[in-house]
Amino acid sequence: MKLLLRRSERASAFGKPVYILEARAEFSPDELERIRKFKFGKIMLYSRKGPVDFDTLPQGALGVGAALFHHATNTTVSVNDLVSGKRIESKIVTEIMTIEQEIRQAAVTFSATLRAASAYGGEDVINL
Repeated sequence: MKLLLRRSERASAFGKPVYILEARAEFSPDELERIRKFKFGKIMLYSRKGPVDFDTLPQGALGVGAALFHHATNTTVSVNDLVSGKRIESKIVTEIMTIEQEIRQAAVTFSATLRAASAYGGEDVINL
């Protein structure tokens, strides 16, 4: 597994900088097969906001609008997103830097999970 991160920036409609992080991973055919076999694709590697608490949303159109706004501003990165590539934008450079670090760490952990899945079913003897 290779994690590919591309950073760039563009100007917003008001001329302010928007920072962009594009994250994608290259997987070997064996790794892609393990992702499919063990159904790892939906694993969340990064999430900026938690799930919506529908009990606290207002009733009617206002509640629907609030839920749609929450969904639109929710940033998530799953294993499937790394397979296909994910683009994340923010007006705050430190936020993009934090997201990048969290994706890097999650990718390291997921890579270890893939390696463990390839050897799963084996046996280890640990001398203590």
